[in-house]
Amino acid sequence: MKYVDPSHWRKIVGLKLTDEDKKHNKMVSKGLVKGRITPKHLSVRIANSLFALELILKNNDVADSILLGHSYLVEGK
Repeated sequence: MKYVDPSHWRKIVGLKLTDEDKKHNKMVSKGLVKGRITPKHLSVRIANSLFALELILKNNDVADSILLGHSYLVEGK
């Protein structure tokens, strides 16, 4: 068993907020809309995009696991 820092594998798979996501979260902070975009949303979005899946937000642990394995393969370890 090996521990992998979440920030490490998230960086490898490119899990970061887009400019639109940032604008949305600013509007949430101002109280104009509800529903902040979190790393859970991003991992589901990326897993669905990379592997043609149809995961929903409550499957974020599955998406994280898939992306963790994907980062391992991409990094070549």
